[in-house]
Amino acid sequence: DMSDALQRRCIHLYIDYPDTELELKIVQSKMPGVDDRLAGQVVQSIHEIRKLDLKKKPCTSETLDWVQSLVSLQVNELSSEIVLDTLNMICKYRSDSELVQKNIADISQNSGLA
Repeated sequence: DMSDALQRRCIHLYIDYPDTELELKIVQSKMPGVDDRLAGQVVQSIHEIRKLDLKKKPCTSETLDWVQSLVSLQVNELSSEIVLDTLNMICKYRSDSELVQKNIADISQNSGLA
C-alpha cells in the first residue's frame, strides 16, 4: 500500500497475464528440454486456476517455479493429486489453496489432467 501522495507521483502500468500460447512459449524458452505435454498441462492448469476468485492469482514467475519444481520431482504428467501436492508453489495464501482444492475437479477436467 502506498500513500496518496506517493501514488500521484507514480506511473501505473497494468499488464495482463499472457494468453495460453504466449505463456507456453515463455515456459519452453525459459525451461528448454521440458516435456511439451507437461508444459502444456501446467500452463492450462494455471489459466484455470486464474479464473478463480483468488486473493493473489499466480503470475508467470509462479508458472516457471512450478515447472522447475515438477521437473526436479521428475514429474512427466500432471494429475489432480500432483497439483494438490505442489499447490504451495503457486498459491501464496491459505485461502487461495483451499479454493483451488475445492475446485480441483473442474480445474482437472478443463485442463485435461490425468
